[in-house]
Amino acid sequence: GVAIGDESGKGMQSASRAAMAVHSLRALALPGAAPHVMAQMLNTIVGGQSDAESFVTLIYLRIEPDTARTEFVLAGHPPPVLLRGTSAEVVDAPADLPLGIDGTGTFAVHQMQLEPGDRVVLYTDGVTEARSAEDGSLLGVTGLTALLRDAVGRTPQEVADAVWAGVQAFTGGGTTDDSAGLGLGRDGTGAAAVAAQPARERPEGPPH
Repeated sequence: GVAIGDESGKGMQSASRAAMAVHSLRALALPGAAPHVMAQMLNTIVGGQSDAESFVTLIYLRIEPDTARTEFVLAGHPPPVLLRGTSAEVVDAPADLPLGIDGTGTFAVHQMQLEPGDRVVLYTDGVTEARSAEDGSLLGVTGLTALLRDAVGRTPQEVADAVWAGVQAFTGGGTTDDSAGLGLGRDGTGAAAVAAQPARERPEGPPH
């Protein structure tokens, strides 16, 4: 499986919780582990380490390597973008509560079938909340899907690179929030490939 997430806090305490979440995710995400079960266990762990105002958002996605059948959970996290043919569309999948909010919370499993040539982009809200260097407007989901339409037909790594390059161009290199993404894809043989776009550290400031 692959995952991307975000921590709501700031400073050393936030960094410690983020590290704990990453370590726990790696320990829980065993081969074959159901995404919703993994999310429920991680939710319990995060809840025990977070204060009332802190939480972690997460998308955890698992791809069957032979068939490219895909399952994922959304814990307060933006849904992925699917690149198919010449289109780039946000997957219609409502999110559940972030991790750490409700220790008894459950997580719905969303499914999709990747076709040969498909690409999937996971991202943090630092991408869609990037501000224009010209007028201060947000990139938003509309801006993200627009720049991804220019990346259809590319490799997962090239798609991931396009996300970061697009954010940098939009902000004039002045990105002031954490921006991270993952590009995944299915090739013609049915195998899945994953490429990571570099994350950028968020400076000190209020949680978002």
